[in-house]
Amino acid sequence: KLINKGEFLEQIEKACRLVKKNGIKLFLSFVIGLPNDNVERTKASIRFARRVKADRVGFNPIIPYRGTDARRWFEENNAILYNEISSSEKISYFECEEPYVETADFTKDDRKKAYYMFGFMMNHFIFTIGGFPRMLAIARKYGLYREFFYYLPRGLLRTAKRNLRFANHALKIFQKEGFSELFRRYKARNRLKMPVN
Repeated sequence: KLINKGEFLEQIEKACRLVKKNGIKLFLSFVIGLPNDNVERTKASIRFARRVKADRVGFNPIIPYRGTDARRWFEENNAILYNEISSSEKISYFECEEPYVETADFTKDDRKKAYYMFGFMMNHFIFTIGGFPRMLAIARKYGLYREFFYYLPRGLLRTAKRNLRFANHALKIFQKEGFSELFRRYKARNRLKMPVN
């Protein structure tokens, strides 16, 4: 209501059921840090995404652009505004962007905690051996042990399935077009830094 979105949660849930009923993958997108948001509301969003059986979720921090109702709300409620331009700094797939705003009841640290909570509980992150210490450090920093250990077997399985799909795709290219084409595509993919999901 505070950002004049228009639809009701019941309508969104009905749409989700229709998508799933018709065999379409359900991808949901969330914004962390909308007016009056907090860690508890993030938990409610996670419960909603799990209830409607989302296949994938996306979640990003709010960027309170000038001229928007959200920006006005933050200005009127004594928020601290840090930035309104998305960072051009490259961050890893797992890392949380620096929040663009904070309020007394949803601090920068709480916003980061909400991001990682979402990622762990919705099995969003790709697991890597090299990234494991960083993930564990994040879980320790924000007290997300339960969420991390919920994620761990699911993250390993998701990553194994992803790698298997990638290997099968590479094998098909090799069989059809040869090693030089496979190598060319691999180099092009790495140049673009495209994730394989």
